[in-house]
Amino acid sequence: MGIGRNIKIWKKAIHSGVRVARRLSTEKKDMSRLICTIPRSGYSMIAAIINSCECELLGIDGKIFITNKSYLNYFKEHLQSADERSYFRTYPAKVYHSHLPLNKVLIPISSDKNRIVIMMRDGFGYTKSVLRHLILDKGLSDQYSDRLGMKEYDRLKKIYNPIEYYIKFNNSLSQFLEEKKRGNYELRIHYTKDPKTIDKEKFVHTLNDFFSLGYSDEIITKACGYLDQERVKKYSSASSVKFSNSSFSFTPELEEYIIDQLSKSNETLENIYSQFPFYKNQ
Repeated sequence: MGIGRNIKIWKKAIHSGVRVARRLSTEKKDMSRLICTIPRSGYSMIAAIINSCECELLGIDGKIFITNKSYLNYFKEHLQSADERSYFRTYPAKVYHSHLPLNKVLIPISSDKNRIVIMMRDGFGYTKSVLRHLILDKGLSDQYSDRLGMKEYDRLKKIYNPIEYYIKFNNSLSQFLEEKKRGNYELRIHYTKDPKTIDKEKFVHTLNDFFSLGYSDEIITKACGYLDQERVKKYSSASSVKFSNSSFSFTPELEEYIIDQLSKSNETLENIYSQFPFYKNQ
């Protein structure tokens, strides 16, 4: 009894500490530019391009390196997490980012309008991508085939439930917009079915204009060139956690289940999309 109670006390203390750190970290930052993304929506790729552009502005080589797990830049302090991880960073970030549901992100009201970009992805593609990432990241490839059924999904969702998170993320966006109707912010939504089909140059130009980042056309074109599809494929293997060169599918039963579970959430998204400017990339 005593041990169990002590564990609960420690958990509460840790959670309280995290909340305080988050508030401190955001209060000291200018978070008027925020990108909030559902995981597996193409953010890592866009972040690498933004960092490349910033490097070029500073006179640093903007080359983007590709590994099986990530994109790497020589310098990447321009984009920082909108939570406690950025608290001790002294370099001023231009843009902040979070994978958290929007109503969980602490967004201080600045003197100018907060500008928020939401990167969304089709729920079915998101679920497939997250499950594949989970299997590779946890080293579970030997336990699962490239064709998942309900039994496999039920086991995997005990580790991470992508559908539950997707619905929570979408609901939080709806809740945030309802609560902040008169809020001091401007919002844009980017939606894609597959991040590999994103028109990188067009989207970065959109961010450049919306956030007033100050990149020239030449810098954006050069940065996007580092992530040409052929170059990405060259450095990505079938076991890559970040990139997919392997086949991965669901049984008809699991497909039907996922589509049914996401149907209500898709209605919520359609309602949101009708209210705000957004860039839809099929």
